Amino acid sequence: MANGIQLSADILAIARRLGLSPDTVHYCLDVELVRQPLTELDLAELRRTRRLLDLEVNLAGVEVILRMRKQMYAMQAQLEAMAAEMAAAQSHFESQIRDLERRLAQDL
Repeated sequence: MANGIQLSADILAIARRLGLSPDTVHYCLDVELVRQPLTELDLAELRRTRRLLDLEVNLAGVEVILRMRKQMYAMQAQLEAMAAEMAAAQSHFESQIRDLERRLAQDL
């Protein structure tokens, strides 16, 4: 029980520090927008939550927005990885073409 009391005190302190209600922080934990123990990235997510709530977005809307944001960043990382793979493949194929052109020139 002592851990539960400490967790509640931590949530209360974090909520006050970020200008959120403890219920909002609990909601974000319950729907796994943030996880215990809270990291700096989780605190940033809670600050984004507060900004969206300040814009009068409801909690369900905040959840959708933040999940979509995470998905967009994940897709961006995938696209960047694919672009790097494509560039490497292009470089490889261009090297093979140059090699084939040299061989062809030698055979003529």
